[in-house]
Amino acid sequence: MNEEKYRVAVTVIYKGNYDPTNGTLYPVVKADIRKTKPFKGCVKTIYLDAEEHIGRAFGKQEYFCGQNKSIRYKVMPSQRYKKAVKQLHDTFAFNNVMWTTVNTGYFDKFYDVYTEDSPDDSGMIDFKEYSRYIREDYIPLWNIEVYTCNSRGTEDPMPGKRYFEYALQKKRGCEKDGYMAGVQKDIQDVVFRGNNIYIRSCGEVMKKWKVYRFAADISIDSFGYEKRLLFNHRKEKPAELYAIQAVLNRQTRNNISRKS
Repeated sequence: MNEEKYRVAVTVIYKGNYDPTNGTLYPVVKADIRKTKPFKGCVKTIYLDAEEHIGRAFGKQEYFCGQNKSIRYKVMPSQRYKKAVKQLHDTFAFNNVMWTTVNTGYFDKFYDVYTEDSPDDSGMIDFKEYSRYIREDYIPLWNIEVYTCNSRGTEDPMPGKRYFEYALQKKRGCEKDGYMAGVQKDIQDVVFRGNNIYIRSCGEVMKKWKVYRFAADISIDSFGYEKRLLFNHRKEKPAELYAIQAVLNRQTRNNISRKS
């Protein structure tokens, strides 16, 4: 198995610049694109466009005030991107593919803003000396597309058991990309044979089962895609060397994520 097919690249953009026709970079959390209101429980999500040591100091602040000085706001690291990494880790394990980690350098800069008071109608918050680093309506992207498909399997006779086998449906024109089956209780086994992937299930028909596609040739030509790509692998193609933030240490299966 070629593990290079499952490398993960991450970047961050202003949400208004998201290009759905890019075909290689997708929202880490799809709801980031769909939602026009804050996620449940928080006032807003912000991105701190600053170095790591500034981020550490920012996260230690007890509170920030709104336009009405009596209203206090607390910032906490956003959890939804860490949950996405955990789900991806589970998908690697489900497919028996060695976990290669995700560079969470951008994820660690997202914060959810909370308050126990009634938020200012203006939405203005005084982030003090950190104000110049605050970006709103930013979202992270990675080179992973998740889509669903429906299939009818062919019977795979085995002694004492009745299985149906499905060929994982690769997207036309994207055959060289990496693919995995999403975690699903109906799937009994995932089998890699050469360049093909087969799913075994007890059911004759599989409906809306998830497929993960890892785009190999990543494009950052879309308007507003200005942040460099962060990769999880030490070896990159020559044309992509400029995008690597740092040489990564050798990772183990238990290292789910790392900081840049």
